[in-house]
Amino acid sequence: MDEIASDSEEEEDGTGIVELDQSYVQIAAEQIEERKVNKQPFVIDLKSKKDFYYLAVTLKLRLPRKHPARLYIVSDILDECIRLKVPKEEWREFIKDIFGIK
Repeated sequence: MDEIASDSEEEEDGTGIVELDQSYVQIAAEQIEERKVNKQPFVIDLKSKKDFYYLAVTLKLRLPRKHPARLYIVSDILDECIRLKVPKEEWREFIKDIFGIK
């Protein structure tokens, strides 16, 4: 079976393994390193979680009975807060924004 030569920047080393051009390796290494730096975990301890729940539930109970935010699940809001790495000092405003409170 005939092999079709590729115009890509890959070279065969004789062992059947294709070596990637060095620039691709460098780019991949930089991307991996960037991911390591940007993926540092945002951890909230148990006391902080309790504080978040207390704040969210307190604000939620102040809403009118038929307010749509009364149906929001506090754990989902906490997950979003963690995902966005919202600092503790900004939790009140974050929750108020989610609930649509001014």
